[in-house]
Amino acid sequence: MTNSTPPRIVALVAAIMLAISTSATLAAAPAAATPLAPTKASQLVSLIAPADSHATCPSAGIPFEETGTNGLRTPFVIPPTMVLIVTSIHFEIFNGTPSTNANGTITSQAIGEDFRIVVAVGAASLDARGNGGGAILIPTGVRVPAGRTVCIQNAGGLTGGLLYGFLAADR
Repeated sequence: MTNSTPPRIVALVAAIMLAISTSATLAAAPAAATPLAPTKASQLVSLIAPADSHATCPSAGIPFEETGTNGLRTPFVIPPTMVLIVTSIHFEIFNGTPSTNANGTITSQAIGEDFRIVVAVGAASLDARGNGGGAILIPTGVRVPAGRTVCIQNAGGLTGGLLYGFLAADR
């Protein structure tokens, strides 16, 4: 009688050794980058673009504004060493064309520039009175650098919106 190991046991031992060596290799690999997220509550940003705003964007539209604790609205300015990461936008359209779809378009533009950069676009189904709304969720966020104004474009009716995001260091 010979003392040989059956092929199935050899294959099983080889698979276990391969799994162990793969696990060790993965454990030694560098960790994946952490997602971009706010690290303090003061970095969170909630802005409003009210349909009754008297402010205007460089080339049409309604700028997003901050609302102070006293209820006063002021233009939102991205600090020079920061970027705004937009993660969610909610918009409303009133008195649009009844029973149609309308886009809510968010743009950014610097004063003195002739073109706008589209940040996000969402669609809303308007009812028989021409009213509707939509939400644009951006889980990975969209970066808007300092020196730019973020605006919602008029979608063929009274338009307003809310913008949520956070400020991050510009690297």
